[in-house]
Amino acid sequence: MNRRQTKGAETIARLSAWDRSHTAAERLAGQLLRAEDFQSIDPSHPLGGPDGLKDVLCIKEGKRWIGAAYFPRGQQSWGEIRGKFLDDLRGVAANAADGIAFVTNQELRLAEREELEKAGAPSKVHLVHLEWAASLLDSPACYGIRLEFLDIEMTKEEQVAFIAEWDQVLENLQRAFEGLTEKIQALLGAGTTTDAGVTVPLEEIKQFKAILDSISGTNPFGISYYTSPSLGSTEGHMRALRVPIDELRQFAQLLDQITGSARLVYGSPLTLGGGAHVSRLHVPLDQLKEYEATLDRIIAKQRMLPAPYHATLPFPVHEIRTRRHSQAAGQNLAL
Repeated sequence: MNRRQTKGAETIARLSAWDRSHTAAERLAGQLLRAEDFQSIDPSHPLGGPDGLKDVLCIKEGKRWIGAAYFPRGQQSWGEIRGKFLDDLRGVAANAADGIAFVTNQELRLAEREELEKAGAPSKVHLVHLEWAASLLDSPACYGIRLEFLDIEMTKEEQVAFIAEWDQVLENLQRAFEGLTEKIQALLGAGTTTDAGVTVPLEEIKQFKAILDSISGTNPFGISYYTSPSLGSTEGHMRALRVPIDELRQFAQLLDQITGSARLVYGSPLTLGGGAHVSRLHVPLDQLKEYEATLDRIIAKQRMLPAPYHATLPFPVHEIRTRRHSQAAGQNLAL
């Protein structure tokens, strides 16, 4: 097998001696336009049919363009090239476009390019001629397109260039990720600012979220809740709580009155760092112990009474035990 021509000559030769269909030419033209930063590439009828004087519709910088593909076999005369361009140029007005992108495998000299641009005025003209098309196809980003349409594989040198290009992309991604990580770390250390301009310590936000998790039954496996917004929960915490917000507000106001901290006015800036309500409740420990001992004596006497006397008590024994346990749990919480 003969080694392919180097220094771009193989791509030039295969483009010039184009022996594929017009369908393939239109599709290659669309790929080359995409490499030229055209967007919304919309081929008309590459398999045949009325195309409305355009092979492709596309967008660039907010402007509407038509694309025309001209891939004859071998170099054509200047008159043939110019005639084809002028025929395709009619599609600009017919499709209410702002310009024409003329993609061809023909060699165009500088003077010829300038003449085509003048002929297209006032419409915009973008020429992808033989040398330009070969240059695009011989770039790392288009090696796959070149293999698809021209059956040209990468040389060892091109493989090295491709790997270097890919390494540069990875390096750019790594830098962007590191910059994002630094910003996140800065937020973790500094806290979060509310809409009212009040800075709320991030640790208190985490603790509050952990409490919501435990109440609503989310995050059952103890996964770190700030590593991913979706871990440990399938829906928002407030929706999982199923508690009317008005009742939560009334409960907060009641705690404020008990603790003497009724400074929370809804509609005013909210500061989480002023101290939790429960931590501000001051219940003498001696009274709790005395209350527990009293309950123990009542329960002991109740056990000594015959069963019929249970019904005469203000509330059943099991309710006494429940209240005692609740009080003990409250004691532990307050402590």
